[in-house]
Amino acid sequence: MHTRRFFTIGLAAVSSLACAATPETEAAGTRRTSSALAGGVIDPDTAAVFALEVTAPNPALCSAVLVAPNLLLTARHCVSVDTRAEVVCGQSPLDGLVAPEAVVIDNVLSYLDAPRPSEPPLIARFEVPPNGSDTCGYDLAAVVLDRNLVATPPLLPRLVEPPELGERYTAVGYGESTANAGSRAGLRMRLEDQVVSCLGGDCAVPMTASEFGGGDGVCLGDSGGPAIDAEGRVFGIASRSAAGCETPVYTSLPAFADWLDPLLDEAAELGGYDRAPLDPPPEPPEEEPTTTTTSSAPPPPSWAQLGDACTAELACEPELACVYETTPDDARCRERCDDDSDCPGAQTCDQEASVCWEPPKTGNADCSFSPARTAPAWPLSLLVLGGVAIWRRRRSQDALATCSLLAAAGIGGVAGCGNDLSPSDPRRPIVIEPAAAQGGAADQGGAAGAGGAEGGASGAPSDSMLADALGRACGGSEDCPSELTCLSDTSYALAYGSPPGGVCSFDCDDSALDCAAVGGRCVDFAGSSFCMQRCAFGRVDKCHGRDDFACEPTYRHVEVSCDVDDDCGSSAVCRNGDCHIVYPLCLPRCNGSADCPAPTACDPVSGECVDTAPSGNPVGSACDPSASRDECRGVCLASGSDTEGRCHEFCTLGVSGGCGADADCVLVLDSAPGSAPGDIGACATRCSCDAPCADGLACVSLEGSASDTAGYCSSATATLDCTGGRGGAPAGL
Repeated sequence: MHTRRFFTIGLAAVSSLACAATPETEAAGTRRTSSALAGGVIDPDTAAVFALEVTAPNPALCSAVLVAPNLLLTARHCVSVDTRAEVVCGQSPLDGLVAPEAVVIDNVLSYLDAPRPSEPPLIARFEVPPNGSDTCGYDLAAVVLDRNLVATPPLLPRLVEPPELGERYTAVGYGESTANAGSRAGLRMRLEDQVVSCLGGDCAVPMTASEFGGGDGVCLGDSGGPAIDAEGRVFGIASRSAAGCETPVYTSLPAFADWLDPLLDEAAELGGYDRAPLDPPPEPPEEEPTTTTTSSAPPPPSWAQLGDACTAELACEPELACVYETTPDDARCRERCDDDSDCPGAQTCDQEASVCWEPPKTGNADCSFSPARTAPAWPLSLLVLGGVAIWRRRRSQDALATCSLLAAAGIGGVAGCGNDLSPSDPRRPIVIEPAAAQGGAADQGGAAGAGGAEGGASGAPSDSMLADALGRACGGSEDCPSELTCLSDTSYALAYGSPPGGVCSFDCDDSALDCAAVGGRCVDFAGSSFCMQRCAFGRVDKCHGRDDFACEPTYRHVEVSCDVDDDCGSSAVCRNGDCHIVYPLCLPRCNGSADCPAPTACDPVSGECVDTAPSGNPVGSACDPSASRDECRGVCLASGSDTEGRCHEFCTLGVSGGCGADADCVLVLDSAPGSAPGDIGACATRCSCDAPCADGLACVSLEGSASDTAGYCSSATATLDCTGGRGGAPAGL
């Protein structure tokens, strides 16, 4: 369950509603670090991926993956005595293996921050492929354990189907995110939407026929980590990469099926369990019925064209599909396909959805990734992280807490921050089927709901139709499909009151529906759990265009200590010394009591419609965050010390009226990067040379620099230029 929210604010006024980002600062003597897999996210769920530490003779850290209850796979160089830093194919033999007792494995989320396991699984022996020992082509080893790890479900190996060019996969490992000295390792991360970029001898970098090239972002310490296909099977083991974490090389498991198959049988006999069968060969694709075109006339005006917005009701041309990634509001017409040759430019054919697709690219300047790149520098480097002994650290209990939780406001479940959440969602295209294809009008398949005709032989709407309805405004049950519930603006179903305008949703604890399958995530509203629509910060079209909902961060707490946000990788923040994964969701955000039915009023903290209008000090007032009773109309957040703070209220960027007569929604949250209209923001009081700010705040211009016009009160240091014949700087600036 997702914890509702805790907020931290980048207290820098922005130049416009596009919301400029807050500059990053560091405490003196603090080293900025990064986490494994560039562009990846913390992975608390793939427990089958282990950290593998070699303690002697040369301390090193690698990754490994459990493929059977008592068998892991890793890179051979990780457990070799003589490992070269650089690899020249044909000239880099791997001679000798380390002693099994010199290897420690553990699948704890943050390995280098954790104590060594008190009773780690013992390594019985290592096995390596016969007929070769060169790093190129033979960088694969099996780790046979002395016991079955019954508490950890393994990831099955894929031994029949070879990797395919353009195939998407997920990389998981414990390595660094950059090649820079000081980069953090030992934190399990996952990087989705990777692409098999080349196969064996067809690659621009040196490799053998038993290897394949992947997407960038796999770095030191990721050696031995798996490439996981769309069905959750392991088909590759990370071996090496070019400088800067570019163009990783994987050992292909299907190329070693003749060695691995009997080894898996032997491990099953040793462990006393029945091994999982080999993956079956792929079934031939079904032949589609032949269709003929009866007319070359242009499509009807009601059909959306390539690139146009689309819905279940506004269908695309027949050769196109209506596709979205995060929310149905972003759906666009894309080309249908059978393989990559059907797709233009850099797009590839998503085999599950049969549409042309270019996955969102993530990463950073140090270690970005993409499906295709120019040939890297040669030779390549191994992905083993050496010198682990000097990296193992123990963080103090006084880890830097950059901002405060809204504990004083009692926002639902802050203390627990949600420990039983679902795994992160895959970034894959989702197809919205046209309403006619689901049965069309009500008399062809059932009554029509708010999301379009319910259609289909069974009368049940598809997941895509429910996804289109999830999060829409409603006044009663008739406004939502029968599978969803209308949480009306008088329902009092949420933590403090009701959602403004009502919302189509369902109770996650009392429904057979899969929230993730319909484009949502379950959120804990003080004991009640409801499915809320996903969104993405920075996009203009979101949350069905509603002004009374905003795209807001929710958090999943993971047991990973941190000092700064960079310790947590992308899509996560550091709060009170621990990492929290950020999931943006469309949540209630009334902007003034006009959004709420009488006699209820808008709560500027929760965004819900409540019985009693909040009272207290306005935005910008000094307050004591440690006080037993909050003095603010909104909430008191600490600013500099435990006893010094300022009153804050929250709002929707781009929507007027949510901050009262003397303030505007112009402050951005540091956990909502790239904020745009429709995202949550915070209020700032207007100021000018004639109307200065309260003591302790500066009047900052709209442009963030000197100006002779109005500005907003902020804790930033830049101030208005009130000189030049206007009587000098007013007090407090």
